Amino acid sequence: MEKPARQLPFIVGIAVFLVALAVGKYLVTLEQDRDQQALRLQHHASISLVRAKLETEINSTMFLALGLSSFVTASPDFTSNQFEQMASMLMRLRPTIRNIGLAPDNVIRHIYPLEGNREALGLRYLEHPIQSTAVLRIMAEKQPVIAGPFSLVQGGEGLINRIPIYPTNSQGQTYYWGLASVVVDPEPIYANAGLENPQFHFALRGKDAKGAQGELFHGEASLFDDPHAVIMDVIVPGGSWQLAGRPTTVSSEQAVATIFFVLIPWLFALLCGLMAYLVTRANLKVRALALHDPLTGIPNRRYLKQMAERQIAQSRRSGRPFSVLHLDIDDFKLVNDRYGHKAGDKGLVFAARQAQKTLRSADFIARVGGDEFIVLLSDTGSEDLLHALIDRLLASMCSPFDYDGMSLSLHISVGWATFPDEGQELDQLIKNADMKMYDLKRTGKKAGENPESKDRNISLHLSG
Repeated sequence: MEKPARQLPFIVGIAVFLVALAVGKYLVTLEQDRDQQALRLQHHASISLVRAKLETEINSTMFLALGLSSFVTASPDFTSNQFEQMASMLMRLRPTIRNIGLAPDNVIRHIYPLEGNREALGLRYLEHPIQSTAVLRIMAEKQPVIAGPFSLVQGGEGLINRIPIYPTNSQGQTYYWGLASVVVDPEPIYANAGLENPQFHFALRGKDAKGAQGELFHGEASLFDDPHAVIMDVIVPGGSWQLAGRPTTVSSEQAVATIFFVLIPWLFALLCGLMAYLVTRANLKVRALALHDPLTGIPNRRYLKQMAERQIAQSRRSGRPFSVLHLDIDDFKLVNDRYGHKAGDKGLVFAARQAQKTLRSADFIARVGGDEFIVLLSDTGSEDLLHALIDRLLASMCSPFDYDGMSLSLHISVGWATFPDEGQELDQLIKNADMKMYDLKRTGKKAGENPESKDRNISLHLSG
């Protein structure tokens, strides 16, 4: 890891510590200045959030019923199959919907899903002792109205949003067709809105959207008479509910808590700074591991691709060629079999380090396989320079190394290709370098032989 990268976790940690300390002290100042009125405002905000969630849950679900009205208005002679497709789509959008029904002339003729709701078919709203009032109200006001919650004919509790439907006849006049109803399970709505929060007591009244005059349908009625309770209107289709809420316990430890909060900014800042330091350092390590070979510590294939893209772009801009070397250790399996895998690993590490020492600062080497390396040599316009660099690199990598009292050396074959004459992309350059390497291998010469030998691999490779 380079020096600037090593310093980065410390810099980030200190910066986050200072910011967190400033934020913490600011919050402590606010905390010390708070009084019971501020605490009540906090509770008011929490209850307001519950109200907002209730309105969102109710209205977003209930407004889907408007799609039924548009569906019938556009196609009063719809088929059962068309209704089922429409209803199925709406229920997929809102899983809290229990069933969807259409009641031409205030008699339920269509319902989805039919399974479990068959008993509701044929229900005449105007003859029903409980639901007739809500239906008459809908007809009088010509507006959607939410009814309930109350027990359903088919079992269970439900909120019902009913929408009057007024299509246009052939003479261009609107007429009352009937109504659409969407039955929703209220319990998930209550839970999603936060009515089950153990830190608060909640109650709801206003059955059939009648607001303060409506019946209680959730919680305890006494909560509406509690002086510590916050009471808010919840706007629903056709009217409103009333929500009452208060904390389960009124805190009597605010002064003691303030003393502890004096220490919190420092602890918070230390924790944030430490976490920032650890996370930044871990990210740098992960990034390094993702781009480097774990055995030799040199770049891997992923890093090679990144560097090759930069090298190709740079060469295209400057017009200077560069070369790709493909290095392959000959008979590497025999080294492992004869001396053990530790010897092979040491040889790989030795060769990689020798290469890094020999290569120029602008050059790049990566391990791309068990016994294979790829080298990017920059500015290789001269063939003599290229051959000299290869000769020096192989001599360094094939020099003897000590293992368990023995002097061992590797034999390395090499092939090369130069951008742009022998390839425009990395894969093509590697392919051409690979082909040249295997052509040279067929000569039977190996790298790393006695430099005094007339048959040493380096010279033969370069002359091949």
